[in-house]
Amino acid sequence: MRFMLPLACGLAVVCAAEEPTTPPAPQPNPSASKDILASDTIYLTNGHRLSGTIEESPEGNQGIVTLRTGHGYMTIPAENIARIEHSLESASALPTQNDYAGIMALVQRAILEKRKQEAITLLEQAIILPGADSEGVRLLGALLDDQGGQGSRVRDLYRLYRDTYQGTEPKTLERLAELEGMYNQYEIALARIQQETKEIKNIEGIEARPGWSNSSTNHFNPSELEIIRDETLPNFENKVLNLKFNPGKNYKTSTFRRINVDATGQRAIRLSVRNPSGSVVELSLALKTGDEWKYYETPTQKIPADNAWHTLNFDLQAVNFKTAATNWNHSSPLENAADTRELHLQIHNGGRSGNIFIDALAFIPL
Repeated sequence: MRFMLPLACGLAVVCAAEEPTTPPAPQPNPSASKDILASDTIYLTNGHRLSGTIEESPEGNQGIVTLRTGHGYMTIPAENIARIEHSLESASALPTQNDYAGIMALVQRAILEKRKQEAITLLEQAIILPGADSEGVRLLGALLDDQGGQGSRVRDLYRLYRDTYQGTEPKTLERLAELEGMYNQYEIALARIQQETKEIKNIEGIEARPGWSNSSTNHFNPSELEIIRDETLPNFENKVLNLKFNPGKNYKTSTFRRINVDATGQRAIRLSVRNPSGSVVELSLALKTGDEWKYYETPTQKIPADNAWHTLNFDLQAVNFKTAATNWNHSSPLENAADTRELHLQIHNGGRSGNIFIDALAFIPL
């Protein structure tokens, strides 16, 4: 049996039902050294405050708040409470799963309490919610950047901040430009290695990197993609891009990847391709450049149906790209080449199905 002893401030202490005795000597409280930021704090209407852990109120006692402290439990009538400040742990357990603003408030608390990992976890949850804005994306990128070791993830978040949310914070955009420059240099360096070591078959190119997607069937035929081990080189861990194409209402498929390359100093895009589909396949490349993401497509090249590897070169210095400005005639140079943002592999399959394999996809310097 338990009963409540009323206190002058309207609080009650829950005690065992025993005869009154001399209070025991105070004992050391193991939780006394716990960071107060990890405790719930109740601010009373009389100006006092109490710290501990707020327990869930039992059915029928919704007007009572129960606080667990290092000395026992206290029950506090709701009318005596001015406000409650939950600890980060308690607040994170509250029903805020779909409340972007609520989660962002928790993120700010976590940052103030120097608990960056908790802030990162909360932000990963927040940025996919309805109502997410540029600040959540920018802040997640900044925290991951400060943590280190996640450059590609930071770059992608900052791109989302710039391109989708139209973010304009100067330091963020400067850092994005720095990261894109670093990855641009990596792409160029890899291309040089491939050019200088053509006899080595298992140098991985752009085809083996994650980030490839299929374009919408609103404008292109259905397609599938997967990165797999090259079965023709059993002694090497060589990866190839397997592009499967299917018939549809359009005349070609499109598989694309973000690249962010300065193509002004690049002579061509080179790739190796193998066609086991049983009939000749035509392939073109398309590039999107500049802030307006303008579209430029190369002429097609034919891939023999002999299931052998063939090397194709698509000239980036040629004046034979088709684009909207030329009424889709192949008579344009690749404009804004310094800001080349996206690469498309396009299979002109019409009503046919089949697949091709892509390997050693790289920019070849001048």
